[in-house]
Amino acid sequence: MDTDILWIAFGVPLEQEFVRRHAHRLPNVKMIKTSGGLFDFVAGVKKRAPPWMRKAGLEWAFRLGLEPRRLLRRYLTTNPIAFVLLVTRTR
Repeated sequence: MDTDILWIAFGVPLEQEFVRRHAHRLPNVKMIKTSGGLFDFVAGVKKRAPPWMRKAGLEWAFRLGLEPRRLLRRYLTTNPIAFVLLVTRTR
């Protein structure tokens, strides 16, 4: 039986490194999904943004407000790269 979705929750950057190093060894996995803080939210360990912020796509800003020391550097270094990849791959 093939795996449809493989959820990885090692935290950043370990989960991204795992995918980069091992995705080629998982040819029968249809989707690999890094879940970051998903399980913290589901378990109620971390608070989610209010519904209006989620609907507006601003959950990142809410999280940044709660954990600026942990997230500011990550957002400043990874978001521009993600934006460039998104723009260049959608053309």
